[in-house]
Amino acid sequence: MVGGILTVLYGYLYILLQLTDYALLMGSLGLFVLLALVMFLTRRVDWYAMRATDSVLDAASTSEGVAS
Repeated sequence: MVGGILTVLYGYLYILLQLTDYALLMGSLGLFVLLALVMFLTRRVDWYAMRATDSVLDAASTSEGVAS
């Protein structure tokens, strides 16, 4: 898995360096694809639930510290 990702990354960078006239365009497209991939992979993450869990954990650790 990691080997495949590194191969794609190195291939992309090699092509980017070879196409100096289109480097800005290829770089922008690469960043767009990377951002779209991150958005796609995290589309079902409930970020607000993570925050609520953190605050519950913080409250629990604070109450334990007071009880000690």
